[in-house]
Amino acid sequence: MAEEQLRLAEQIAEPSLLAEARTAVVLAAAYHGDLATARAYLEQGMALYGSSQPEAWGLTVGEDPGITWWTHMAIVLWELGSPAQALQQAEQVHRLAERLEHPFSVAYSLARLAFLHLLRGEWRAAQERAQAVSALATAQGFRLFQAYAMVLTGRALAAQGETAPGLAQMRQGLADIQVSGQLAGMVGILSLLAEAYALDGQPEAGLKVLAAALDLVHTRELRMREPEVHRLRGALLLAQHSPGQTPTPARVAEAEACFEQALELARQREARAWELRAATSLARLRQQQGRREAARALLAPVYGRFTEGFDTADLKDAKALLDELRA
Repeated sequence: MAEEQLRLAEQIAEPSLLAEARTAVVLAAAYHGDLATARAYLEQGMALYGSSQPEAWGLTVGEDPGITWWTHMAIVLWELGSPAQALQQAEQVHRLAERLEHPFSVAYSLARLAFLHLLRGEWRAAQERAQAVSALATAQGFRLFQAYAMVLTGRALAAQGETAPGLAQMRQGLADIQVSGQLAGMVGILSLLAEAYALDGQPEAGLKVLAAALDLVHTRELRMREPEVHRLRGALLLAQHSPGQTPTPARVAEAEACFEQALELARQREARAWELRAATSLARLRQQQGRREAARALLAPVYGRFTEGFDTADLKDAKALLDELRA
């Protein structure tokens, strides 16, 4: 439907209609997990944005399309394995939003920047950005952004050891988003909540949340974070045992299948960021099984395809594991 909308808009050649149509096709592709298509449409739209009058667009539809495109491009770049470019993109678009003096665009870009900091493992920066979103959203009456800010702030708090208040904020933010009926980013939100439950030692609660996320993946085709949902499920399965005990062979086999599925899905979409996380989890499991060479052979080529972002948490984690496997 979005592609048909774009075809009609191109026939009419009216800039604001083109902007809306390109936004629709970008979001449809991105949330379906089709990174190549999303990037192609984003690059076309960003070129169009540069040759138009962006100030008028935000006033016409309430949301500046260039801000939407560039913030999504930042997330797509991260997924494709360019975390440094992603951060640079997100920071640039936030500065642009501030120059436009369009509050909704500022809140949108800030929220995406906070989310990107979470993906990069920069918890304090994520918390500061999310709190800035909350302040702006409260002042402007952007209730949905207030809810998102609670989720992002809560996840950052949980990562910094404040799991109880972090989870409380995340649950409240999730409830407010559910009341709104917004589903587009729900798989990502549920994934963040599952991570927080894992940090709090509640794997069963995390698995329940991931079951809801997988339901959305299958019924609504919200596949943007599908590889990560499977990876997280594997990690939580391995954590689901009593203190002093080890996971049963059946549980280990189920977790391994989750990691392998995550890895395969990430490779199909050329989503290097998700591929690295899945490969790291699977390599660590194989290390624990005494299969050190198999673990190294799996992880090394995935890590070797990265050319930047070596200061981010995921790449540091993979490098540390590789150093152990090579010792």
